[in-house]
Amino acid sequence: MTFLHGPWPLVAGTALALLLSVCDAKGKTIDLRQRAPAAALTPGQHAPAIRLALLDADLLDIAQAMGLSSQIVVAPDSADSPVQPALIFKQGVTAEALAAQTPDLVIASNPGDSRRLLERLKIYKINAQLIDRALPAPEKIRRFGALVGRQTDAEVLARRIERDYASVAARPPLQPAPRVIFISTRGGGAGRVSAAGSGTPANQLIQRAGASNVIADAGLHSFRSLSTEALIAVAPEVVIVADDELATLGGEEGIWLQVSGLAQTPAALKRQLIVMRSEDIRHDATQSGVATLALRDALESLQ
Repeated sequence: MTFLHGPWPLVAGTALALLLSVCDAKGKTIDLRQRAPAAALTPGQHAPAIRLALLDADLLDIAQAMGLSSQIVVAPDSADSPVQPALIFKQGVTAEALAAQTPDLVIASNPGDSRRLLERLKIYKINAQLIDRALPAPEKIRRFGALVGRQTDAEVLARRIERDYASVAARPPLQPAPRVIFISTRGGGAGRVSAAGSGTPANQLIQRAGASNVIADAGLHSFRSLSTEALIAVAPEVVIVADDELATLGGEEGIWLQVSGLAQTPAALKRQLIVMRSEDIRHDATQSGVATLALRDALESLQ
């Protein structure tokens, strides 16, 4: 099993490094170290402060990296965020609740969840914008920077990510490309898990790391509930899960039996499991380049 934890918290004794502990089929442990992501940008001369309402975690991450924490008045609940705006929500928010915080700008990234809400905000004459979460992280960051008057900061962040992408792309291709699946407890229904298909941040991450997403390859879009038969049929060689769901899925040993059908896949034969920080696999934002490098290193160590 491989743990891909960012520097949140840092592994003791690694300073600004990321420790990846990889246990391959022979039981050999490999330690990989990777630099931590850059800190928030140093504030300079920027556009006047505006009151921001951010409806999704990837946008919150971008705003924090640009040093905009003090301007956020509405945000989703996030265990990794120190931001304490006037309104924090967990399961969605109403147009009325948003309007009560008098934001100058509302930004969302999930079209399915937010499109109607953004339309309703027009009644209150609030500037509401959508930056689709399916966009590559550098493009999301640049669009966000344009909306908040931080184009220079956005360009710095975007180029950092693109350099990491280029570093991975310059490596020899994985031969053969690992067949990977990201499974989740969310949206699967009673007794089932769901898996990420095309049009998801997880799919983009898997592809950038040089692997093949078996769900996207099967022609499935977004997150799809998986039956036992479907999971066996797609035959993943590597399983990725989010760190905040590992226990629910049965833990590093129990997952192979708890998730119906997983024990009959190639991944189970070698116990090839990668655990990533939830924000990195679910939300493509400022850590996108770091997460891509980390996943590629882990996949290489398993070959």
